[in-house]
Amino acid sequence: MPPTIRDVLALDPVRRAGAQVLAGDGLLDRPVRWVHVSQLTDLTGLLRGGELVLTTADPLRGGPARAGDYLRHLEAAGAAGVVIEPPDADASPDTDRVTDRDTGGDTDRDTDRDTGGGFAALLRTAAAGAGFPVVLLGGTVRFVEVTEAVHRRIVNEQYEEVRFAQRAHEVFTALSLEAAPPEVIVARAAELAGAAVVYEDVAHRVLASAPGPLDSGTELLADWERRARLAAEEWRHTPVDVHGERWGRLVMPGRARPSGGDGRRLGMVLERAAQALTLRLMAEQSQADVALRAQSGLISELVAGRAGTEAEALVRARAVGLRPGALYLPVAVRYAAGAAAGSSEEFRRDREFVAALTRTVRAAGLSSLTSSVRIGEVALVLSCPRPDDEDWLLKRFAAALARQVPG
Repeated sequence: MPPTIRDVLALDPVRRAGAQVLAGDGLLDRPVRWVHVSQLTDLTGLLRGGELVLTTADPLRGGPARAGDYLRHLEAAGAAGVVIEPPDADASPDTDRVTDRDTGGDTDRDTDRDTGGGFAALLRTAAAGAGFPVVLLGGTVRFVEVTEAVHRRIVNEQYEEVRFAQRAHEVFTALSLEAAPPEVIVARAAELAGAAVVYEDVAHRVLASAPGPLDSGTELLADWERRARLAAEEWRHTPVDVHGERWGRLVMPGRARPSGGDGRRLGMVLERAAQALTLRLMAEQSQADVALRAQSGLISELVAGRAGTEAEALVRARAVGLRPGALYLPVAVRYAAGAAAGSSEEFRRDREFVAALTRTVRAAGLSSLTSSVRIGEVALVLSCPRPDDEDWLLKRFAAALARQVPG
């Protein structure tokens, strides 16, 4: 994270001098892009925005009107804030410190007498209504000590961002070369970001997810579809497009759009992960294949006893598209392969049969998880809305299957 104005006020040279926040004390968490030292009265064209300006009292001499003009010009030029050294070079270094609310220390903000009472009063009048922090120091400060400390931190932050970008590049390039599945790509994205990441399709069904360090899988996916629809644009996200078609998006739930270094890193992770996902998904025949993979993965974990608690499994099942039910019926459907083992014709027929089962469930108005267990066998988990509807549900499914796959 880049330093904030609050961080600058907490530096030893500033703390020793003490300071009064005359305006904008609610804006002390503004990031500081750079520190600019100047005694010019007009900095128009010299600032790019986000600079904290350090100056002496000279540009503000001439009364409240002139001081007010100076502050307005600074604000219009995009300065993050201004820190002003008082005209009284003999001011006590131990007075006029900022409050706990300002920098988190034991401080006191109300003594004009040690900062040149007349100048402090003039500046307070000029700063009234200012839209950025205006800070009056309690004594002389070596500005070079402030600029060195802040610039060192900024440069270090930039270096860390370059290192992070290189690491993200290496991680997702390796995953692309390995043709890693979506669940692995999403897990690595969550690890890099230090936050939960979810890959969902356009219907808000969860195709892969990984919790953050403070999340549980149940909390992450609970009531997912409704939450995702309500927060569609609020959460940080990036689209996943394949062959020019929107297949879904990568989401960091609960993460608004932080600015600064954190925001850039999170955005970078999502974008690189989305690129890796796109390359992987190009090998899939359709979006239905991706949804089937997610459902198959959950069924495999259920069979192996690796799906967590019943509550966790139910949350994941609902997130991937299974409607809630009073109970859930496992069903296995087999068919005669009728083609040479391992042939392309065998795989084609298997895909067609799985697609027919998906149509069957939809036509019957039912909801299921579906998984191709092996060639010639497909497993389903059907959601049964009422406890005594087992026979009715199975008969309805069988009748629909007979219509979809005659004979």
